[in-house]
Amino acid sequence: MNSNMDLYAYAKGMKIDFLCSGFDSTSFDFIENKLNVPIHKIASPFVTDYPLLKQVASYGKPMILSTGMYTMKEIEHSVKWIKQFNEQLIVLQATTLYPCPDEYADLNAIPEMKKTLGTLYPCPDEYADLNAIPEMKKTLGTLVGYSSHDKGVILPAASIALGGCLIEKHFTLDRTMVGPDHVASCEPRGLELICNYARTVFKGLGSSIKRIHPSEDKARLGYGVSIVSKGAIKKGDVISEENIMVKCPGGGISPEYFYELLGKRATKDITPDTIIYDGEIE
Repeated sequence: MNSNMDLYAYAKGMKIDFLCSGFDSTSFDFIENKLNVPIHKIASPFVTDYPLLKQVASYGKPMILSTGMYTMKEIEHSVKWIKQFNEQLIVLQATTLYPCPDEYADLNAIPEMKKTLGTLYPCPDEYADLNAIPEMKKTLGTLVGYSSHDKGVILPAASIALGGCLIEKHFTLDRTMVGPDHVASCEPRGLELICNYARTVFKGLGSSIKRIHPSEDKARLGYGVSIVSKGAIKKGDVISEENIMVKCPGGGISPEYFYELLGKRATKDITPDTIIYDGEIE
């Protein structure tokens, strides 16, 4: 317990939020009442320890639940149980192996967990009125993250791309030290890389809407393509594949209208190798 207090004081001095996982009712009471942590983390072994889950949920603080060794159905049941008492929950995809081989990390479970745990469960008939609203709220808003037991720095960042909102990573000063977690942990440089990669991935995700950024306007003109005259086109000439082509730059009639222009006539004289603009062919 003294070592926890030392770490707590150090983290506070460094302006870092201090978190600590408990492993029984007594340790969680100490963590809550003596350390007053902002978030409670529950390790994978206790996914089905309903009395402990109820105790921690009753503190009313955000909770993190790791899920190694459990099925999706068991996790669903635990989430529903917790949300009877506390709606603030983040569930972590985890594989309880130290270290975890990359092929067992199962990052693709993250979007599936988000979909399953973020879905409103069917409303029972007895709650089919306004009294159902609090009950329904308990099944919403479950966030999903990744508890990284792999040996690298890439998969934690990749979890962000799949919708993870939080990364848990064991940290050590020396991965060769004796102990079950050191080999699956990261050293200072590894932690730095994970943070940098995760921030870069999150920033790079941007919008889910495919769009043209204002800064692309200039590029769209310079790198884009337009319908261009192959040779001289006289006013009244019929447009055919023999007298138009597609070339850079953009700004003229888009090539998506290439075949629609065939058979129409030029409204003015157009010199060879010249961009054709709207209104010059009708």
